[in-house]
Amino acid sequence: MTLSAVGAHPALRRNVAFWQAVLLTGTGAVLGGILGLLGPTMLGLVGLLPFAPPWPQVALLVLGLPVIIAVGSWILTRPAEFEERLQRTLS
Repeated sequence: MTLSAVGAHPALRRNVAFWQAVLLTGTGAVLGGILGLLGPTMLGLVGLLPFAPPWPQVALLVLGLPVIIAVGSWILTRPAEFEERLQRTLS
């Protein structure tokens, strides 16, 4: 809404939504992957639990999830004209 209020082009709004999704989900996926593997890895190092990390699934989660979310946010970002029409309709 702020970008459309200052007259930003719809392409800029989509790009901002895309990169915001990449940064947020990317950071969350990397931190979640590291912290999720940390506990079982530590238990494996002390010999309490044999643990072999599922690297393909971890890589898919850490790399694939941010890409899917970012593309979805880019596709689903509405053009400014829709919000302007909505505001005129509600007023």
